[in-house]
Amino acid sequence: MVTDPDTGNSAPAAVVDGEAIWVRLPRELLQGAPAHAPIGAGAGATAAEEEPIAEPGRYLGLDGDSSRLELRLTPEAVSGDIFRGAASTERWLASFRSEPEQVLAPQAAIAVTAIGHDGKRASGGLVLRPQDGKLDLALTFSAPLDQLPLNTPVRARMRRDGPFLRHIALELMTERGVSPAVAVDHGGASIHFREALARAGVALEDRGPTDIPSEPPEDGWSEKELHTLMSDFAQTNLSRPDLSVRLLWLSKSNRNNLLGVMFDDEDALPRQGCAVFADAIRVMTKPGQRDRKLLQIAVHEIGHALNLAHRFDADVGQKDSLSFLNYDWKYRGGGRAPEFWELFDFSFDPDELGFLHHGSWGSLVPGGDRFRSATYWHEGTYGYPALPDEEGAALSLEILPPLAGPVFHFAQPVILGLRLHNGTGRNVDLPANLLDPKSGGLHISITRETGRVEDPIRFYPITHRCIDQGQSETVTLGPGNTMESNVNLSFGGGGFPFAEPGNYRVEATLAIGEGASGRAAPLRLRVSMPQTRREENLALDLLDTKAGRCLALGGSGAYDDTAARLLGIAENLRAKSGMARDPIAVNIFRSLGFHYRRAYPRLRNGKIVLEGADREQAKRCSSALDKTALRIFDPVTARETGEYLKGISAVEGSSVNKA
Repeated sequence: MVTDPDTGNSAPAAVVDGEAIWVRLPRELLQGAPAHAPIGAGAGATAAEEEPIAEPGRYLGLDGDSSRLELRLTPEAVSGDIFRGAASTERWLASFRSEPEQVLAPQAAIAVTAIGHDGKRASGGLVLRPQDGKLDLALTFSAPLDQLPLNTPVRARMRRDGPFLRHIALELMTERGVSPAVAVDHGGASIHFREALARAGVALEDRGPTDIPSEPPEDGWSEKELHTLMSDFAQTNLSRPDLSVRLLWLSKSNRNNLLGVMFDDEDALPRQGCAVFADAIRVMTKPGQRDRKLLQIAVHEIGHALNLAHRFDADVGQKDSLSFLNYDWKYRGGGRAPEFWELFDFSFDPDELGFLHHGSWGSLVPGGDRFRSATYWHEGTYGYPALPDEEGAALSLEILPPLAGPVFHFAQPVILGLRLHNGTGRNVDLPANLLDPKSGGLHISITRETGRVEDPIRFYPITHRCIDQGQSETVTLGPGNTMESNVNLSFGGGGFPFAEPGNYRVEATLAIGEGASGRAAPLRLRVSMPQTRREENLALDLLDTKAGRCLALGGSGAYDDTAARLLGIAENLRAKSGMARDPIAVNIFRSLGFHYRRAYPRLRNGKIVLEGADREQAKRCSSALDKTALRIFDPVTARETGEYLKGISAVEGSSVNKA
């Protein structure tokens, strides 16, 4: 046990849950930069009562020629990672961390828990012996982990690399004419976003700034354009996990009040890219608060890339948090932004720090485990909050199946409608983006019904929007009126949730604060078995991650070849039936209709050029979508697609007449 120096209360020194370990950290750590106050200095009963193993910080070493080890040491816990291979092909094998409530003393046996890259776990023992200013490490596992010896110690001589527990490479990309965040004064100290992370024991190492020599699109950057932009400008390999983050300073998004965005893509951009819309933030923020808001949002988005979740999320349940990962307009239920900024200390919460310091490499590294997969907040009061468990609440949510029924062809994209009904008997003001799962208020879970108890899988979109709903557009929903939207569940941060035939149950929960939450009645749907060998072969193409990502995004300039391949599939299906009534073809034509009408910024010979719009291909896609074809969609998607096509037809017809 350790004693909190602020309150005098006793608390566990460390608690293990799943892949995470949280450490109860003293106030000194939260307020002192490592350059001046080493991590853990003067803190904790463990350090005070026993001789410390060594100076806190990060240690590096080699196990002969086979493995590289990193060790992280604080007074409360010790953790580490094991890697193997040459630098360019190095592979993470496992992470380990000390079990809770142990005395960390020199040459004492320390019980550890390890997790391998394949998710397998093993207990083990760790002994650290100080020797000539270094640490002799002996680590033994009691169960096999891939490529690691069983009951044979891994041995290494560990040298201290410095006080920082994590080193993250930063690629900073700045749009021409946009000013990034500057340092702000806080209690007489100058804090930049680098210093803010340094205070948390994380060192940002510049990998080289990049200028984006381009004027922004007139309406602002879209998420599809960002996807292409990040792919073109990345200096590192985006196809493998790496402790590196790409941060884009851009002017504005094409979405109102969007502050920043992080991509959670498993292939090209797996939690490795994020953007901050600096000009938009400056416009919506009072002059005296702009710099600190920019700094907070920058660290907020980097935190997402390192797998930190919003503090106000229903399953985190920390809306009174003063962490970077909270919003000022969400603080304590909303309407308390001035109070948030008065108390904000440019810091993280203790459980977040514990994860940053001692979480497994696979769960933290950009490109590793999917977003929000490490539930590090489950400690004591950081448990699950109560979610609404009654259907038919005053604000009731409904999931809408396709007009043709809830049966989907194998590998057919799954798009469902959403309808929120106001049964309160009064006007209710709601955020316009309330039904958008990318903005965090809508939670979707999917359960495959196999005849045995299956855990539901949370659906995470491949993009996550950080929106200031305190300043976003609102909709007044009158008594008895409805708000409608749709959700594409075909492909997300965890891949294809409907990759196998069978029955599924889809559930949706809406949580936006007091008095405005609801849970939809579950929707049961079925994915049919492939009927022919041709359909099985077709599924191989459609269940490819690039195809799934392209259809989920509505196209991307990074997937021109994939779009062309998908168009060929749709044309073949159309030729076979004589019309675009095949559900898979209809979905492809709809998605590629958006894609071919969009021009993408591409890097060509050091310059940004817009390319990719193909009006003729777009017309071919749109012409395939008649009223009968649209019946494969839910009523919301069918209606909105029809209205979009009418609008496009009117614009293109007008252009032809003028010509």
